[in-house]
Amino acid sequence: MAPPSRPRTLRLALAALCLLALPSDARARRDVHPAGGRQELAPDAPQVQKAAQEAVDLFNQRSPYRSRFRLLRVLGAQSQPDEEAMYYLMLELGRTACPTVVTGEDMELPDISTCPLATGAQQETLHCEFKMNLSSRRNASEMLWEFCHTV
Repeated sequence: MAPPSRPRTLRLALAALCLLALPSDARARRDVHPAGGRQELAPDAPQVQKAAQEAVDLFNQRSPYRSRFRLLRVLGAQSQPDEEAMYYLMLELGRTACPTVVTGEDMELPDISTCPLATGAQQETLHCEFKMNLSSRRNASEMLWEFCHTV
């Protein structure tokens, strides 16, 4: 076995020295994300719940279903901090007994949280992935993509 080359040995020694020069907390931290990288969020965090509700509201507005869906639970959430908040959400939605369109004299949709879940043959659960852009400056939300499948 040939002895290690001098340039290689110097490079390894320099790399080790650089690592040792870092503060100990910088070497130990695993929650540091590169600029623009995604970070995991707690499903019950207020900003996640707000983003999830916005996603469900937009989903119901654009939905081809005759019944509205409501949020059952947040399965996962990530954010990508930028000038505006970008959220990647995995949600479980349940079909309700409330229609997406109201006809007649009462033209106001009932609050989705008061809508009972559908039962029997109408019962349906969806797992959906959403990419949401929430802008606090413009006080607006935008759904960039969605993908849902029945479970």
